[in-house]
Parts: sequence; C-alpha cells; structure tokens
Amino acid sequence: MVDRHCAGACSGKTCREPDQSVAFATQSRISAILEFNLSTLAAKIQRDFPRRLASIDERVNCVRRRVLLVKINANCDIRGYVERTSAVSLHGKGDHVLGSVAIFGTVAGQGANRITSHIRGEAQARATVEGSCEATGHWS
Repeated sequence: MVDRHCAGACSGKTCREPDQSVAFATQSRISAILEFNLSTLAAKIQRDFPRRLASIDERVNCVRRRVLLVKINANCDIRGYVERTSAVSLHGKGDHVLGSVAIFGTVAGQGANRITSHIRGEAQARATVEGSCEATGHWS
C-alpha cells in the first residue's frame, strides 16, 4: 500500500509502510574489551592537575576578648599553601582504576598590628590522597 505522506518522496517508486512493532522482545548483551594505557592517562591527569592546589592569604579576627570593661578585637594575617608534591600514580586492579597523589600544606599566622604582633602560630601537614573509579556496565 502506498503511504500518501511519502508519495511525493517516492517519485513513482512503491513506498512501503514501516514494519509493525513486534509484541515480544529479546534481551541480548554485547561485551567489549576496553584497553587503555594507564601511563598515558596518568600523564594527561598530571598535565591538568595543578601543582599549587590552594593559596591562603587572609586577614581574620583572631582575638576577641573583654578585658575589664574594654572589648579587644585584633586581626591576624594568615598565609600558606597546599601543593601536590608527587606525580599522579595510577594502577589497575580488576575493573577498578586506583590513583594516588601526595600533598603538603603549610600555614602561618601572625598578629596584624603592634599590639598583637607577638601572636604567632604555624602548622604543616602531609597526606596521600587516594581515589578509585570502577567501570560499570551502563555505557551511553
């Protein structure tokens, strides 16, 4: 039977109606092996992952006290940073990609005026940040 909506598109050829949907469906699975080089992936992450993760340069209210009847509010200057101190390390385990990177942070603070300039403090920390991702069966 010629469909009247496609009659002009057929240019004299016989147009057919689309196949009718079938009342039943069969599920099937397709498997594929994905291979990629972890060192190439690590190099790309390394390039996009900045060395300096955070810089700290703030003035905060570090003293808020009442002495006798006088309120004392004093500011302190805080400076520091957090940096990545190692290359990104990736390895595979089953269907997971595991990664790690070492970071280091330091911060120092000091009173911001002559009355509070004797207030000082500093801290440092090191950590290894680890993460993983898993290949799932849901690809779009």
